[in-house]
Amino acid sequence: MDPINHNNLKIAAINVNSIGKLKRRCDLQMFIDRYEIDICLISETKLNEKHRVQLSNHQLVRTDRPNSTKGGGTAIAIHNKIKFLVIHYPNLSNNKVIEFTAIKIKSNSKTNLIIISIYAIQFTGYKFIQELKKLMKDFNLDSSNNYYIIAGDFNSRNTSWGDTKSNERGEQLADWIEFNYLEYKTTLLSPKEPTFPKANSYLDHCLIDMRIDFTNLINGKLQTLPYDSDHLAITLTISVEECAPGLLNNLNSIPSQFNFKKANWNKFRKNILKNYSEVISIPSDRNLSIDEIDKYIGQLESKIQDSMISTIPRNKKQDDYYLKYNNKKIKRLHAYKSYLIKRQFDKIPVSLQEKIRIKLTIKRINKLLHKEFGKTVTAYWEAQIKSINFKNPHEFFPKINRMLRPRKDININTLKIPIDNRDLSTLCNSKFPELISNNEIIASDPETKLFIIGKYLESINSPRYMNIGTSTKIKVDKEAEETKKMKNNKQTFVEFSKENPAYYPKKLDDDPKFLFSYIEVSLPWRI
Repeated sequence: MDPINHNNLKIAAINVNSIGKLKRRCDLQMFIDRYEIDICLISETKLNEKHRVQLSNHQLVRTDRPNSTKGGGTAIAIHNKIKFLVIHYPNLSNNKVIEFTAIKIKSNSKTNLIIISIYAIQFTGYKFIQELKKLMKDFNLDSSNNYYIIAGDFNSRNTSWGDTKSNERGEQLADWIEFNYLEYKTTLLSPKEPTFPKANSYLDHCLIDMRIDFTNLINGKLQTLPYDSDHLAITLTISVEECAPGLLNNLNSIPSQFNFKKANWNKFRKNILKNYSEVISIPSDRNLSIDEIDKYIGQLESKIQDSMISTIPRNKKQDDYYLKYNNKKIKRLHAYKSYLIKRQFDKIPVSLQEKIRIKLTIKRINKLLHKEFGKTVTAYWEAQIKSINFKNPHEFFPKINRMLRPRKDININTLKIPIDNRDLSTLCNSKFPELISNNEIIASDPETKLFIIGKYLESINSPRYMNIGTSTKIKVDKEAEETKKMKNNKQTFVEFSKENPAYYPKKLDDDPKFLFSYIEVSLPWRI
């Protein structure tokens, strides 16, 4: 099975409202050709065994409803240059709500991309969620080796997706995603506008493995395309560079972390200088474009990573202190979190919406880890205490004291703050005037000491909103605005040339010194 051999894979999903007639098939062919669709997920085909459907340059895999006069039916049109397998298992004949067609694209590793075209009939109750759970389970979509895209007409509405109202299925699907997105690494992509214009409703969606790098979203929403049906098509593009060779990184093969405490930085410096000088040559006699700057930064980051791998030792396995509280769920959450953190720093650019989604997911994983560690720590110490033989006093008291005797409190020495301390004097003079003695503020009470320490840390780590109106922020904002104007007008601070190279720039008499030579940068600075 050869992997896909082009850069991106363009996928569309559309409720065609029948392709039984020749005209409807021509409409589908024109849609695929016009928008250069590689894989088209089709719902409500309304075909039966009498229909013979062929598409140029695409192979059609279909699943007909036994009684097509009432609608239904799904299919997938796949470009001939894409090698795939049709998935006949699991059997969907017992389904009451969900109809689907599934294919599998194998990579040259152990990973697979599973693509499913779905159509869910309008039906109240919990059948939809039950059948969706079975589909996810039967296809092993929780496995780190399987990456998936499920798209089509879900007949699901929810205000959180942009719809004007929610229906029962939409609420069920939103709840299911909320509780299962970590297990199945899933996210729901909804369209930017109603896909069923008659009712102004958003019925067509995409459930996608969030490890897949997808593009062409608009504000995090799927683009829509016109089609001669009562539905609009939805479309997304995924990166084949990530998807085809290895279908992204396997979560179970997260590399061990670097041990920077034992790094030989002299060896690292020599290694990176050698790699840098051999490969990267940046022009110094002209100004670089933004794209060129990004390219050279990317090359430099790659060389830094290569040098780290070559020279910095890795951490050993976690010690017993961590392992005794570990379990399979914690390991899985940590693996997923490590993947997401790595995804933030991948060489492939990440969209703003993707960054926000990754940060929110990491935040949720941290909460789950905190909750799970609470359970395992409690269970561990309960087991330890129950294992002590209370009938043996020589064993019981030493062990119980070692486990339960409270440790000594951390002692903070008495704080003595000079009156002329700029950071704290104003605050302490007004709040604690009774503590002033001999031109010093003397704090011995634990709560007062913690309050003062907290205020000091706050003063040196103040968020942006606390700096509003300060002279420093006003000056920085003014300079930032001037820089933006220069960028918009395509102006630069300086023009580099052979006479004024970037590595040794000249200073104009009437300009502040904001560019430094490589010699000045290497020297220690003293303020």
